[in-house]
This record gives sequence, structure tokens and C-alpha cells, in this order.
Amino acid sequence: MTDRYARLNHGYDKDFCAHFDYDNKPDECRKGGDDAQNAASTCALVQNLITFFASPVVGSISDEKGRKRE
Repeated sequence: MTDRYARLNHGYDKDFCAHFDYDNKPDECRKGGDDAQNAASTCALVQNLITFFASPVVGSISDEKGRKRE
């Protein structure tokens, strides 16, 4: 994902970002890595919020209707 974000968001058009060590990585690859981490953390936040709000609803329905269909 780092390479993809570096190319799309920061105009990088050279070798793959994975070919570089951290010490000699181009600035566009570093920024692309930051973008990839931000996207992953936002995705995890949304997933956890959905779980946080959906769990009580599913539990309440399970308490009322039961877990097995009759």
C-alpha cells in the first residue's frame, strides 16, 4: 500500500518503495507509508465503532428472540 499511496498521492514514479531501506527511502515513499498507516487506522476505528454499537443491538435481539429458530 505504501507504493500505491506514494504513486497516487505524492507523484512518485520510480522503483518500488519496498526496494529501499528506511535510511535511503525517498520522501514520497515515507509520505505514502504515513498515508497507508492512516488509512489502516481509520479502517480499524470504523470497524471497532461498528462492533461497539452493533453488539448491544444483536445481544438485545438475541435476548428477546433466542438464538435458535423454532
